[in-house]
Amino acid sequence: SILEGNEQVLIPLREELKIPNRSWFWSQLFLSQVKIAIDKNDDDFHRILERLLQQIDNFKYASHDALIMMLERYQKSNMRNLPHIKLRESVISAWGSPHLERNTLWGFTTHEAKLMVKNWLVTKALEDFFNLLQADRAADERRLNFWLRYQQSIDYFHFALGPDVYSNKQVDYATFRKRFNDHICSLTSPGQRGNNAFILLIGNYVVVEFGLTGNACYIYEKNKIGLNFENTYPLDLNRLKSKRISICHLSHSSNWEYNFQQMLASLGI
Repeated sequence: SILEGNEQVLIPLREELKIPNRSWFWSQLFLSQVKIAIDKNDDDFHRILERLLQQIDNFKYASHDALIMMLERYQKSNMRNLPHIKLRESVISAWGSPHLERNTLWGFTTHEAKLMVKNWLVTKALEDFFNLLQADRAADERRLNFWLRYQQSIDYFHFALGPDVYSNKQVDYATFRKRFNDHICSLTSPGQRGNNAFILLIGNYVVVEFGLTGNACYIYEKNKIGLNFENTYPLDLNRLKSKRISICHLSHSSNWEYNFQQMLASLGI
């Protein structure tokens, strides 16, 4: 009945036995609920999951084990290809980005569960860049839909943010920076304050897109552009728009999707 939201049964424990709120008992009780939930069928588990995630912050001693169980159970469910927003936000807040080796807590879950969250995060990064971070926040659906085709090929991503976004205190931007904290640096000499760069690592190649229209897409060999994706040092616009060392720079004009697809295919992507 606790799983169904009926906490009335806990009142005697609190009032008669006077178990302190900080007692290990409550964490173990929460873990027992999680264990019951993951043994249920997919429909019942999905229904209960949101309620468990809403409570998890109250049980810090149990949260790590609880997240592992919930994440692995979700990965085995029929909903694994549909991102669960609260689950995604909870694990990233607790463990950091799954794309970075320094975030070692991801080593406690399965490869499949980690890969699922990486794919969720890449999809969200694409959506935010081509919706939230465009000039005047005018969504660029064509570019979003194009890169979503390659979502599972993207090994890593990074944002270099111009001044208008990097220090913007509006809720949407603040939430964005918190979510992708491990993947953000400032963009210096951006040309215009509202410009932002989106850097994608795909195999041995680095793809750079920009938020402002009129900017080409640049593709580099990974070892030639020499970016360290583990740090958040500022990146200069000129470094990301180097015709000298890039393989190519592609225009977003006319039926550009075909040209992009052909170039990526020639690189084995």
